[in-house]
Parts: sequence; structure tokens; C-alpha cells
Amino acid sequence: MTLVKLFVYGTLRTPAGAKDSAEPDTRNHLRIANEIRSSEPALLHGAQLLSFIHYPGIVSGEATVTGELFELTEEGLEICDGIESHPDFFWRTEVSVQASISSEVTAWVYWAPDTMVDSGTPIASGDWFDRDRSVSDGRTLESALAEDRAKY
Repeated sequence: MTLVKLFVYGTLRTPAGAKDSAEPDTRNHLRIANEIRSSEPALLHGAQLLSFIHYPGIVSGEATVTGELFELTEEGLEICDGIESHPDFFWRTEVSVQASISSEVTAWVYWAPDTMVDSGTPIASGDWFDRDRSVSDGRTLESALAEDRAKY
């Protein structure tokens, strides 16, 4: 079985509470949990984390994004491609990720479409779990993604 490395920073991350719970901010994790073989904290330098209220996205920038480095099956990556609508909405490239204090590895990551940059709100800490959770527009994650995919 071939395994791939994927840096995740938002709705694919392991829930901050119980690993088998479906918190609203990490609800997509359960869709790939069975495909993950290992996970560790990681950082992505040279990117800016943006909030689109229901989900995050990253763009090139001078900041650091907090996330996780997954080693998952190719089937898991295909599921993630579907969740992120790669390559039609978010797009995936390989980047260098800091997986521990001294270890840099190459991993896939999903980037927000350039056309969305102006509609996102920067998350200063670079961590999706630190965003302003009081902001709401009444949509669900699913409806927000469908509308944004059609718009951008």
C-alpha cells in the first residue's frame, strides 16, 4: 500500500476533543479517519490562513500556519480531493512542512483559489482552532461550500 503525506489545517484536522467526535470545525476528519496511518503536529511557513466563516483556506504569505501532517492512503487523498473539490476549487501542491523541531518533509497541501483572497478574514495566530467562532452567516458548511464553489 502506498502512503502519501498531507498537511491539513482546517476541517480535515483531528478534532481538538475526542478523536472520534465530529466537531463542527473538523467535521470532514471523520470522512478520512480510517485512511490515516499516522499524524503529528506540523507547521507550514510562508502562508496566510484565512477564514471563510465555515471553513479555512491558505494563500501565499509571510505567516505560519498550524496544522497536522497526516500519512494516509492514496484512497484517503482521493477522498480529500473530493472534499476540497481539487482541482476545480481548492488546488493541491507539494510544499515543505516543518513536522518537528528539526524535521522538514515534503507534503501535499490545499490552497484557496486566488479569487477568494479578498473575501477571507486573516486568522492572526495561523490556527483554525483560534478563529472567531462568533461569526455566522446562517449557512451550513455544506451550503457555504456549494455556494462558494459556484461563485469562485
